[in-house]
Amino acid sequence: GSGEQRENRGKLARLADELGIHEDFTMPGFKVNPYPYLRESAVFVLSSRFEGFGNVLVEAMLTGCSVVSTDCPSGPAEILRNGEFGRLVPVNDEASLADAICQTLDNPYNRDFLRARGRVFSVERAVESYRQVFFGPLSPDGLSRDVIQLDEKRNAASPPPPAPQAVPGEARK
Repeated sequence: GSGEQRENRGKLARLADELGIHEDFTMPGFKVNPYPYLRESAVFVLSSRFEGFGNVLVEAMLTGCSVVSTDCPSGPAEILRNGEFGRLVPVNDEASLADAICQTLDNPYNRDFLRARGRVFSVERAVESYRQVFFGPLSPDGLSRDVIQLDEKRNAASPPPPAPQAVPGEARK
């Protein structure tokens, strides 16, 4: 992202040079299509103090990239299921963050495991969840059981419509 890291970008780049990791380290900032970067990454780090949903965590997981995140309010703990799908560290605890990054580099999560978790947050899954809330589970033929039952009740409660009557003087078509 861009956030406060913009101010520290130069400092971080110099530190990467000093540590000799500048070739293995990137801070791409905002990218419309982050997936090529994430696919090539060994670990994605979210060091936010506050976060909305944390969609970037899901994007990283969908590529199979291991994740380390601060346990900030609103999202990371839910997405990572309290650490099952990525390491969570306290906000503003740089030592824990560094340790979690090293642990993840040494023992990355299974990429297929992460991809499966990422798919839990897909648009299709969200739509299906909302559909079930409003209409109930689907029957084998793909129709909502509640809608079928409502239609059956309506048909049972009302008599069938009368058969059409021929109007005198009109020819049949």
